[in-house]
Amino acid sequence: MTSTPCRAVANDAAAPHQVLAAIPGLLGFQPQDSLVVVFFDPTSHIVMTARLDWSDLVADEDGTAAQLVGYASRAEAEGLALIAAGPTQHPQEQERQLERLAFAMDRAAPYQPSVLWRAHTQAGRWWSPDCIWTCGTRSHELLAVYESPLAYSLALSGRLVAPSRDAVLARLSPAGAVARRRVADCMAVAPVGVCMDEALELLLFLRGELTPADLAEIIRACHQISGRDELLLRFTSYARSKPEVWREGLESLEPAMTHAPDSHLAGIATVVAFFHWQNGDGLLASAAVGKALAADPGYRLAGLLSVALSAGLPPGQWDAGDPDGPGASGLERL
Repeated sequence: MTSTPCRAVANDAAAPHQVLAAIPGLLGFQPQDSLVVVFFDPTSHIVMTARLDWSDLVADEDGTAAQLVGYASRAEAEGLALIAAGPTQHPQEQERQLERLAFAMDRAAPYQPSVLWRAHTQAGRWWSPDCIWTCGTRSHELLAVYESPLAYSLALSGRLVAPSRDAVLARLSPAGAVARRRVADCMAVAPVGVCMDEALELLLFLRGELTPADLAEIIRACHQISGRDELLLRFTSYARSKPEVWREGLESLEPAMTHAPDSHLAGIATVVAFFHWQNGDGLLASAAVGKALAADPGYRLAGLLSVALSAGLPPGQWDAGDPDGPGASGLERL
């Protein structure tokens, strides 16, 4: 008598036990009441991870299917995994929901990525329909970070995991009134012109050592469209040889955004959103662009970036194969 090995112990980078242990690292937080979708290229490498509220799936299966197929097409993914991460529904109803979603995706022409597997996570354990048929085990314990090469590599790269989505978003909450007033006072007495070299030095070399005057300089640089675009283009050039500059720049940009006066928020928030997009963090990118549009609904670059994020446009498309750089209208060209 022979039996098929359970996927939980498969020696495969795209196997459920390996990927599920890495989900918090990929998202930056522990998902709850969520549909998590991991997209793979033909070589089983992860090209994108998306999270949607479980309630959105329940409310509109066909719309969710179309959205995910669009993501897969733009990311050039050939396969994906559907994961129910801690929804409150009964497990059997969760599985029926995922099964219906998979069927809806099959109907979404013309691009039809393969659903490689479905899985469910809850309270430190996971299970998949494959487990029931191949090994008789209804659930498995999630691997520890050090037991999954993918999760471990994310941890070594510095990816922090917050306890919840709200804890991540709290990073972009406004600073206290007194701290913001100090920055506003510095901006009121500062010269009209912007020194881009000084602003770039603050972003590249003085992370974590910023005074109210430093924060004011960064905010003013991002407020002027010419300064904003020059900053984005310079960082795009730096990132070709050192991709981590997007993450490093955020160490100064985020404090500047949280201290910015409402009158100057749209520019700095859009730049923060752009940096998070390029750093692969869709959650914070969407939150920052939302703040930019709340401050100025007509801010054009924020609107274009919002469309790109909603469509799941891969960050690499910004600078894809253009020897002269993307130009100030890169998002419009895309």
